[in-house]
Amino acid sequence: MAGIDTVSEETPDNAPAAPPQERVSLGPALLWWCAVPALGVVWGAWHLRRSWFVYDEWSMIERVQAMGAGDGMMASFNGHLWMLQYWLYRVQVSVFGVDRHTFICVMFVLSLLLLHLGLAALLRAAGVPRASALLLGGVLTYLGAASQNFLFAVQVSPTLSLAAVVLAAAIVLSGRRSPAWQVLVAALLLAAVGIDSGTALGGAVLGATVVLLTWRSWQAALVVAPALLALAAWYRWGDLGPDFPATRWHRIEFAVHLGLRSAGSLVAGGEAVGAVLLVAAAAAVAVGWWRGWLPGPARTMVVAGSAAAALTIAGIAQSRAGLPGFTFENSNRYLQTGLIPIALAAAPAVAAACTRFGDRISARAGGRAGARSVGRWGSLAAPALLVVAFLLGLSPLRTYAAGFESWNVTVRHQVGVATVVVRDGCPSGTAPDPASRPIGTLSPQIPTSLLITLMARGALHAPAGVAVADLAADPLATPVVALMCPAG
Repeated sequence: MAGIDTVSEETPDNAPAAPPQERVSLGPALLWWCAVPALGVVWGAWHLRRSWFVYDEWSMIERVQAMGAGDGMMASFNGHLWMLQYWLYRVQVSVFGVDRHTFICVMFVLSLLLLHLGLAALLRAAGVPRASALLLGGVLTYLGAASQNFLFAVQVSPTLSLAAVVLAAAIVLSGRRSPAWQVLVAALLLAAVGIDSGTALGGAVLGATVVLLTWRSWQAALVVAPALLALAAWYRWGDLGPDFPATRWHRIEFAVHLGLRSAGSLVAGGEAVGAVLLVAAAAAVAVGWWRGWLPGPARTMVVAGSAAAALTIAGIAQSRAGLPGFTFENSNRYLQTGLIPIALAAAPAVAAACTRFGDRISARAGGRAGARSVGRWGSLAAPALLVVAFLLGLSPLRTYAAGFESWNVTVRHQVGVATVVVRDGCPSGTAPDPASRPIGTLSPQIPTSLLITLMARGALHAPAGVAVADLAADPLATPVVALMCPAG
């Protein structure tokens, strides 16, 4: 032991030895930063292998066909500004067609990767240990209880918007502050608004709060101003979509349920579990703040994440409370939307408080061996709990994914039936009704006229070797033919 202590004190003689040690420690870090996100990419891609264009995606396809770039980019989509979404679906339709879903899926998986890396980078910059930051980032990105956010490819815009925000916040908390970095942060925050104004409502507030509390200068105000002004302009003059009537109490009740369910979704639990987790996290944050255990970045994230969570949940309650037939099971994407800012607010502070508390236990453990034992078990506890949280999410994921996959497969099959009718005509010999909507409630956004246009432009093809006469033996074809050919 004495020899080790002596070597560590010989700073001048051993100064050249530091770079090799840093290079040795770089290997495990790169392995973590490559392996965990790569596993996430495989997980996301695997669950998209049978996906196709369903529901809102057809609204985007029709928009691409009906609108030019200017109008298509700026048109509201259910109250959201989705500027990038227009171009993604325009490339899909114009370059790749709609026989296959590959391009949108690749873009979606890329957005999931960026979100995972952004969350992990922000958590790491806020003081969360590397393994926990990467695992928590993965759990939040691929949250089983909110699997709609990595199964439904139309969520590419909200995912990219949030990724832009957390990457901007990570840059700020990591200490980069040159003019070039400031421009990049401003561009990311502004891009988040244009990519998805709905997600940016809470996201831009999170990013702006991190910038203002960290940099504390007039330059900080200039960095956040473009995004906040763009967001304010959209909510002042943009089309915010339908307004569903609800009382103030109903909206408050909706917000409370959403907040509790969002917190509980971390471990695939309900509102009671969410309440327990929120109380435990709040207690750890309060004790850590009061005892002075929280470093500056953790305190910043408490404020920024809390403000973003409150605004996000209030915004969802304002727009979705009163929506007929709404359930958190069918719209589970909102659970992740609520959970992420809550987790960003709590995780760095909880990690710092637990570390300081663990140090105290180590000091009382007696001797270096006891301290090392406590430290080793403490460093394994958080990653192990996060793995358990991911595994608990597999049950709701399987339940939702089975129905979602069946939905995709059925819509793809029925669109194939509809294209046969468009190509060959109705069984009676008449032309199909262009105003009909052949897929019914599974994807009511598909008019027959859109299929006619896509086929005429070579973007969609009828299955080879299938004729109208063959459709009589297909039970899934019967309702499609009936809707397209009401006269026979």
